[in-house]
Amino acid sequence: AMATAINALAALHPESGFVHATYEDAVALRPLLTGPRYVWHDVGSKSSQLNDFERRAGSGAIFVGSGMREGIDLAGAKARWQVVTKVNYPYLGDTWNALKTYMYPVWADAMAAQELKQAVGRVCRGPDDHGVTYVIDSQFPLLLERREGLFPNWFLQALRWPTKEAS
Repeated sequence: AMATAINALAALHPESGFVHATYEDAVALRPLLTGPRYVWHDVGSKSSQLNDFERRAGSGAIFVGSGMREGIDLAGAKARWQVVTKVNYPYLGDTWNALKTYMYPVWADAMAAQELKQAVGRVCRGPDDHGVTYVIDSQFPLLLERREGLFPNWFLQALRWPTKEAS
């Protein structure tokens, strides 16, 4: 279903795009997202593949990136749309994360919301820039319902869910 949604969104957007996927999701998506538009990386080629993608700005390329929700600048034609495949929560198998979540029940949701806001900021870098973000994780509406106050108005206005035509 994730690959179907991404391919449908790619068909709707001829501009360059970015897909934020976990490493696990990227491995599963790779055989399903084929064609010359898709640019992939592995742990050792992340920087070089991102540079190649940025040089192709406006070409309609789609970068599937893992661990890149912060620290990249996809301003202007570098990427006009993006997909977030998963809302990432802190790993609660870590004792410290579990303790923080126990002591402050909003903490895990706040960390997930912060990471999601960082991802949205990759394609819309300033007041003269524009882009659209699709969140295709079914857990996102639940987070939003529980903790809407964690998201500023600009963020809520920037989000789009895939339409029926794109799903």
